[in-house]
Amino acid sequence: MLSKRHAAALALVASLVAPGSFSAPAVAQEFPAVTVLRSTTIYRMPGHRPFGQLAKGDRVTLHECTALPGYCQVTLREPGRRLTGWVNSEALDGVVGTK
Repeated sequence: MLSKRHAAALALVASLVAPGSFSAPAVAQEFPAVTVLRSTTIYRMPGHRPFGQLAKGDRVTLHECTALPGYCQVTLREPGRRLTGWVNSEALDGVVGTK
């Protein structure tokens, strides 16, 4: 049997949780699209093992960024080209902070 204190705590928690929030399906997080400002190397890991090149004007999906000096994980999806890796954050338009 619950004490009055435990029952009050459960009632408070229940009032804070939106109805149906546990039964709703998860929605995929949307990532921002950014533009590559200058031709830049894409790496498998931040700063290590280059494997490709992004051209100025490419539109990429931004996933996350490291602390300064920053690298950001991006994905390029174009017909015939699909790359996921890390680039220097200074080569991306609109990347001003770190995660």
